[in-house]
Amino acid sequence: PEPLTGSADVTCGVDYDPDNGKLYLTDARLVALNIQGIPFGYQGLVQKVSNKLIGELLGNLPVYTLKPGSAKMSLARLILRKATVKNGVLVVTLGI
Repeated sequence: PEPLTGSADVTCGVDYDPDNGKLYLTDARLVALNIQGIPFGYQGLVQKVSNKLIGELLGNLPVYTLKPGSAKMSLARLILRKATVKNGVLVVTLGI
């Protein structure tokens, strides 16, 4: 079979776990999926399955880890309390 090519647009939020210093994507959902070569009758099914997979895969994978190896990263882990997205804007809460 010939490989398929295409693109996907995904929206999501962000969550920070201060215990392990990791940022996660939350509430990931597929907005648009364009894959060349999929018959019209299967596009809805492929989009539905892809949306479920994206939500499950991205919700469990950290997208960034603040590693305590350097002074900058250790300081960031010390003061970063929360990271969320509100109305399309990243909101970061700092504290000591």
